[in-house]
Amino acid sequence: MSLAAVEPETVDYISAAANSTPDLDEGEALAIRNVFAKREKEISVSSLKSMIGEFDGSGGIRACGLALSLYHGMIPPTIGTEHLDPDAI
Repeated sequence: MSLAAVEPETVDYISAAANSTPDLDEGEALAIRNVFAKREKEISVSSLKSMIGEFDGSGGIRACGLALSLYHGMIPPTIGTEHLDPDAI
C-alpha cells in the first residue's frame, strides 16, 4: 500500500503539475517512471495549467476542473503541445 492509500495499478490518469520547464518536467516524468514502472506508457498525463496558468487559487480551480472531467468521463488536453519529449513519458 502506498502512502496515498492508492495502488499504482489502479491509476490511469495523472494531472501533471510541472510548469513546462525542463527541470521540473524531467523530475515529474522521473517520478511517474519510478512509481508506475512498466505501466508508465499506459497512463494518460495532461495539465490544466496549460489553459489556466498558475496563480493564487489556481489549485482549487484545477481541482474543480478535474472533478468535472471525471464527471464527464474525459481527459483534459494540454493545449499548445506540438512535440512530445522523447525522454519523457
